[in-house]
Amino acid sequence: MLSLDAVGTFDRVSHIRLLHTLKMRRTPSYIIEWTRSFLKDRESSLVSSLIEKCEPLGIKIEVLGFVDNINILAYDRSTEAICETLSKAHDACTGWARTTFAPEKYKLTQFTRKSNRFDMTASLRIENSVIKPKSDVRVLEVQLNMKLRWGSHLRQIEAGHATRMLALSCLEAFT
Repeated sequence: MLSLDAVGTFDRVSHIRLLHTLKMRRTPSYIIEWTRSFLKDRESSLVSSLIEKCEPLGIKIEVLGFVDNINILAYDRSTEAICETLSKAHDACTGWARTTFAPEKYKLTQFTRKSNRFDMTASLRIENSVIKPKSDVRVLEVQLNMKLRWGSHLRQIEAGHATRMLALSCLEAFT
């Protein structure tokens, strides 16, 4: 999976118009308020339609994206073939997207439970950069590791839980 970081797309989206559209579509007010809160100080948006652009090129991928992150998932019989597919998908994406990407923030993660069968060090060459695989990646607030185990996500939750518990205990001391 290749995680792309899109830069500056929210600069082109009217937050007022988006919220108005949600209201006109009778979206519940609590969702509109959550969206308003989410949009505050945000600077980018989802780039969509990548699958439609890649299918005619014979590139088989899945795309997960939200806000300024796009995750392109490719699958094949080897990590080298996956890297080649991701490179083609990236080229297709940068060719049609009306946004700028930050290659220095790209992340490559190879997922498998049988890492001894694959070259887990296979890297991806995009333009003048070589992207080496990371052991885990964050997708829509879920921490995924290359062996598809939940340990890194649970550690992240536990760390956040400890921080929230400390904040609550501080509040309790004042009541």
